[in-house]
Order: sequence, then C-alpha cells, then structure tokens
Amino acid sequence: MSVFAKVLLALASIFLSGGRSDRDSGEPRSFGREISGILDIVFIFAIVSFLVWKLGLFTIKPIEARGYDAIGPFIVALLMLGLKALLFVLLPTFLICMALRGFDSIGARLVVYGVVAMAGAGIYFTAKKNAEAEAQQAYRKVEAAEASRRQTKSEAESMEQAREQAVLREAEDLKNSRARLLELRNQARDRWRADVQAAGAFGAEGEFPPMLRVFQDGPYEVNITNAGPTRACVKLVRTIRKPGTEVYLRCPADLFRECKDIPSRATVKFYMQFDERSPACREQRYEFRVGHPLKPEPSWWSVSALAYIDENPMDMREPEISNDILAVRSEIAKIEKWLAR
Repeated sequence: MSVFAKVLLALASIFLSGGRSDRDSGEPRSFGREISGILDIVFIFAIVSFLVWKLGLFTIKPIEARGYDAIGPFIVALLMLGLKALLFVLLPTFLICMALRGFDSIGARLVVYGVVAMAGAGIYFTAKKNAEAEAQQAYRKVEAAEASRRQTKSEAESMEQAREQAVLREAEDLKNSRARLLELRNQARDRWRADVQAAGAFGAEGEFPPMLRVFQDGPYEVNITNAGPTRACVKLVRTIRKPGTEVYLRCPADLFRECKDIPSRATVKFYMQFDERSPACREQRYEFRVGHPLKPEPSWWSVSALAYIDENPMDMREPEISNDILAVRSEIAKIEKWLAR
C-alpha cells in the first residue's frame, strides 16, 4: 500500500473516531448529526478543492520528455499531485470538519458554511483580480514588445530606404560625373589640338621629333631614346602613301596600340607586329604621335597623323572612364586644372 493511501486511511480513521467515541459514550447519533457530518465533508472538500484549483496550487511543470524517458517525470508528477492534494485539500478539509463537530445544530453549521463560503469567495475574487492584473501586465508587456518590434521594423525600413536613396544618389552622381568627365576630355582634346598647332609641335613626313632618338634594329624592332627632360608618351604608326596622292595607308596593328611611356634619358624597344594583309605593316616609315590630350606634355605629331585625327576625331571615351567615383572626380580636377591655365 502506498504512503498516500496510508495517510488517507489514517485521516479517515481519525475523523470517524469521533463517531465511535459518541457511540462508546452511550449517546446515540441522531439522523441530523449524520447528515451534518456528510455535509461537512462534502461542502468543505468542495470549497477547499475549488480554491486550491483556482489558486493554481495544482500546477506542475510540464513534462518535456517523450517515450520511455517520460515515465520517470510522469511518476514524479503524480507523486507531487498526491502530495499537494494531501497538504492543500485533505488536511485542511479534515481540520475544518473536526472543528465543525463542535456545532450540534444544522443552523449553526449553515452559518459556518456561509462564513467559509464568503472567505473562499473573497480569496477566489482576490486571486481572480490578481490574475487579471497579471494578465493585463502581461498584455501590456506584449503590447510594448509589439510596439518595440514595429518601431524596430520601421527604423529598419527607414534605414533601408535611406540606403536605397543613397545608392540612387551615388549612381546619379557617378552618371553625372562620368558625363562631365567626357565633356572635359573633349574640351581637353580641342585645347590640345589648338596648342599643338600654335606651338608648331609637328613635322613633315620622315621628320623625327626633336626629343627622340630613333634607331631601327631589324625590320620589326625600333629602339627609341627619350632625350628630353621629362617623360614622353610615344606611339609609332607604320604608314605608306599612295603614289601621287595624299592618302596614307596605316598598319591596323599600330593604330590600336596605346602610347608607351619613356622616362627621360631612357631607351625602350618597340616590337612592331607583322601583318601580311596590310602593305603598311611591311614598311619602316613611321608617323610619330608623342603625347595626347590626356598626357599633353610633351607633344609632337607628324603632320599626316594630325590630318588623320582631324578627319577622325579621337574618341575620348578611351581610355575607358572608371566606375569609381573618386577616380572620376580626381581626373575631373586634373583636367579642369590644366584647362584653367
């Protein structure tokens, strides 16, 4: 027999001993006393059980385990429920019923019932009020958390919107800056062309730039020494003039080659690519193109090369304009400074 059952039997025997003591004393138990005893037990048990339930004293921790692992926690939960029923229901019921045995009339018991019921109702409504206050507090916490979540979401959306607007502004700024740079490059090209003409920085066919020393080293190699005081950007284009005309044929492989920087007093070897499809690529006659609008110092061009770019203006989108806004702004500042001279 379990401990819980033994305690129940002990309480029942103590409660019923009162009836035996009455019988032992020779006083017969009236029907009213029997009814009163039953009412005591039923009423007090119901009131105490209801209050204990409403006060949440039967609440136990949920069982998180599953399967066989839940057997142990389940048994512990049952034992805890039994212990709570003993301490909070059966023991108070027994004590109150023992106290009520001192009242003989049903009327007196009804008065006691009323007092107990009123006390229980007071406890119940107090507990209910506390529960409602806790519920309202929990609701306010939920509302505050929801308001905080909405505010956080609104701030995040505002930040995202600001970031998108910043990206759009940066893209628009880059677009405008690139357009401005192309405009300045075109201005620099026109200014450079006028400066070359004004300075007489050009020469006829077969004439060499005054700052360069040119040495042919085999049919497709040229050594060029920069005798000038500053770095020079040099481009060679092999050409051939149609007899009796001013029309020049140029080697395509040379046209698309960028100019090559030669430091002062340095020598650089140019490897000229052979192309059998173009007669100009087999020649050793060169157009000299020293400097250009974005590297104007020093500049010296062959007359035929100047005539070519007059007919076919330089595409100032080359070299390609950067997508880096800082690089674009730096080049804009550099060209503006040169144009302001």
